[in-house]
Amino acid sequence: MRTNTTSGARGVARALLLAALALLPLAGCASAPTIHSDYDTTVSFDGWQSWAWAPDHSGPDAGSASVSLYDARIRRSVETALAAAGYSEVPAEQADFLLNYKVQIRNESDVTVWDEPVRGYHWRQTWRPTHVSVHRYEIGSLILDLVQRNSGNIAWRGWAEAEVQRKLSPEDRDRRIDKAVHDILARFPPR
Repeated sequence: MRTNTTSGARGVARALLLAALALLPLAGCASAPTIHSDYDTTVSFDGWQSWAWAPDHSGPDAGSASVSLYDARIRRSVETALAAAGYSEVPAEQADFLLNYKVQIRNESDVTVWDEPVRGYHWRQTWRPTHVSVHRYEIGSLILDLVQRNSGNIAWRGWAEAEVQRKLSPEDRDRRIDKAVHDILARFPPR
């Protein structure tokens, strides 16, 4: 009996292609930011109408090559989003709340191990070569803290996390930061 190895190889290739196509929508979601928020349940946010940047503002790490570019982008996005939500920027001593932001980057790894069935090995029928795939990437976090002016305590925190995309145009960076800031502040005030 003769088997057609070409059709078997085509079948495996087709199955792999279909599996890859099924996972394609998830790959697009990998770079979309995940939004989180938390707040102090004892704080009433009802009367908050004005804000200012916290005097001890600590934006991106000082060692970053593009500190001023990211600082300007983030500040512009926050100012635009808060103005659109009806909050007025005022001097710090008059503000209902102060705002501070942080940027953090952490390294992550995804490790995938799988066995590939092999035909024609008769020495040991259970032997299969093991394949290992390691995907290393960076996760960036943009954290917005809204601080009570009088106490200095954080009243509300919102943050976005996404895989860092290093090869973006400046316009794409602006859009990503605008979207992250908008999505974070959409959760404020807590309901």
